[in-house]
Amino acid sequence: MAADVTVRIFQSGLSDIDDQAETFMSKLGDEMLVRTQRLVPKRTWALHDSLTKEVERAEHVIVVSVGVDPSARGVEPGAADPADYVTDVELGNSRQAPQPFLKPALMQTIASIR
Repeated sequence: MAADVTVRIFQSGLSDIDDQAETFMSKLGDEMLVRTQRLVPKRTWALHDSLTKEVERAEHVIVVSVGVDPSARGVEPGAADPADYVTDVELGNSRQAPQPFLKPALMQTIASIR
């Protein structure tokens, strides 16, 4: 079963500026995706090729998700996929040192808007 490793950025409580905020949040997600793709380990390129960005809007809440989506590579849900090891890459395990790429990409994106 694939792990849900996704960075989500929320913006809520918007009124007249919803469209502008959605555009800003989408651009923020684009920046995060580019940074994530640059930082992800590329031994097989499976993780790199599975990275996606999605923008969801429900009334005054905008959610930008950047993470691994095996279906982006045409892998059927539930099928084995090399991207299933994303948590082991990001956080490490007993046999592998961590190689974080999501958190550093998020921190760089946050720093770019300050």
